[in-house]
Amino acid sequence: MTRRTMTDEEFEEYFDNGGDTTPFIVEGSVSQPNRKDALRKINIGMPEWMISQLDAAARHLAVSRQAVINMWIGERLAQEQSGPSVLSEVLKTV
Repeated sequence: MTRRTMTDEEFEEYFDNGGDTTPFIVEGSVSQPNRKDALRKINIGMPEWMISQLDAAARHLAVSRQAVINMWIGERLAQEQSGPSVLSEVLKTV
């Protein structure tokens, strides 16, 4: 059987029209970074105004409050890796 190749536009149209894209997945090509990271739960206390702002951001982005917190913490951790901040300098002394 000969496989037909599609352009990006054809593939997107096929997907948008409900086509099954499973046959197009090349085995071993899918990666899920940090998939092995186990989830751990934490509890944090926050002032009401912070929770209100988190909820507003979550509604705007159409995601959960937890997703907003995870995105923002992830962004901050990435910033910390690219250069020292006041917080990271303080943590070095602890």
